[in-house]
Amino acid sequence: MNRRIANSLQLARPLLSAVAAGVVVAVVGMSLASAQQGNQGDSGQGVGLSAEHEELTLFEFVGHIDQDGNDLVAYGYLTHVSGMSDAALFTGQPFNEGSARYTFVTQGSLDRRFIVGSVFNLVSNDSSTKYYYRPLGGGGCVGIPAPSCPADPAPFAVGTPFAESSGRDSFVNAVIAPGIGLASGSAAVMLRAISFKAAGTPPFPLWKPGTGVRITYFGESRLIDPVVPKSFSLIAGRGTVLH
Repeated sequence: MNRRIANSLQLARPLLSAVAAGVVVAVVGMSLASAQQGNQGDSGQGVGLSAEHEELTLFEFVGHIDQDGNDLVAYGYLTHVSGMSDAALFTGQPFNEGSARYTFVTQGSLDRRFIVGSVFNLVSNDSSTKYYYRPLGGGGCVGIPAPSCPADPAPFAVGTPFAESSGRDSFVNAVIAPGIGLASGSAAVMLRAISFKAAGTPPFPLWKPGTGVRITYFGESRLIDPVVPKSFSLIAGRGTVLH
């Protein structure tokens, strides 16, 4: 096996757990009125559909994924939540990780891998995401790792957790050059352990224990070390209500 193929194989190992999550992008937000229509019992629609039979966007996000061997961690912040003003998600301009009030950290590990040419499908199960509220914002970085942007999930776990989710993630990586891939994925997770009051944050419409969420994301992957292997991905995406 030549070095280019070996590097491509290493890059293709999974770069995300369920996330938040991960993470990621179609940026179409549903209004609260549409969300409420999708929850009305006499409308004939499930909670995952609006009156126009469209999926309801639960949240949107941007994030960063780090891989170290079979261990995965994703982290980032929410950029949109259905039924809330986008400005309310931040302490002020610019809208970035420094001013973000709502963040997430996801832990996961490799379960299975399927390969078709230069396209790799990686699956992780039983991943866990915690969502945090930090009213004064925080820090951290979701960009390309550098001295000014350390790859560190810790700043995104600052604040009070207000929700958790877990489920299955299917990550697809299309290798386009040695050490570089186009990332996309889909995760099916379930919200649980929601405690808005305890965290001191206003409740999010549609966020209820037992709600199923489909997370989709897109981004770019880069290989750091083909031996370990180590890599990172920059992603953006959204979560929509399944049921």
